[in-house]
Amino acid sequence: MNQPENFYYSQNKLQDYIDCPRRFELKYLLKQDWPAIRSEPIREIEHHQRLGNQFHLFIQQYFNGLSPEIISKQTTDPVLLNWWRSFELFSKTIHFDNVYPEFQISAQIGNSRFYGVIDLITTDQDGNITIYDWKTNKKKPSRNTLNQKIQTKLYRLMTALNYARFFKEINFSPNKIRMEYWFVNDPTSTMVFPYDETLFLSDQSFFNQLIETIQNTGENFFVKTEDQNRCKFCNYRSLCARGIQAGEISSFDELPENEDLLDFDLNELTELEF
Repeated sequence: MNQPENFYYSQNKLQDYIDCPRRFELKYLLKQDWPAIRSEPIREIEHHQRLGNQFHLFIQQYFNGLSPEIISKQTTDPVLLNWWRSFELFSKTIHFDNVYPEFQISAQIGNSRFYGVIDLITTDQDGNITIYDWKTNKKKPSRNTLNQKIQTKLYRLMTALNYARFFKEINFSPNKIRMEYWFVNDPTSTMVFPYDETLFLSDQSFFNQLIETIQNTGENFFVKTEDQNRCKFCNYRSLCARGIQAGEISSFDELPENEDLLDFDLNELTELEF
């Protein structure tokens, strides 16, 4: 493939590739304009997207020291207020010595650069790291779905590769890392995904092989997904002759993560000082 200058991989880019290689090519390599809306009704999904972004900002403000009372005064939206009240209760169960909200993380895996924005990372004095992710999905994904997600694999791996940034005097072990998902629509139940040496090694092999496959694919040889249900929520469906009508938001499993809304230049990233 012809890789753009300063190209980096992220969980959203790679999930797009897993879901549909052709979408990955159109979106990230050819930078094709979107010819169609992603889902119907468009105003509803845009509103839900704004709520999700605002909710992530509230949590970032909270862990940066802003009081819950001040945060809650920033909105009158009943849905967002309900999410926030639920998170306030959940936040009391989070124990940490150090906390890093909206953490920008990068790593070199093989010959490629990877980048992500993690909703929250916490560490404790024993060298344990917990990766948190807040899900504002209308539908709660299954444990198997999340376990297979690029996000779960990549965020644990990148955190493992960055372990020395958090702990300079503690020996690294993948067992000290775990990822925990929290859901606004099921706030009393989280899903926790531990890590270990076997997963650490297999994830490195997985991403190396995945990137090798991508980089060895020539232009216009990125195949379309065989699952045409995915096309209902793809902006490029008309280019692929996969229909015109967008899917309904009620059937939409997950909105893009924050990193998908921005165009990062890795040369401009500022690493967190410890």
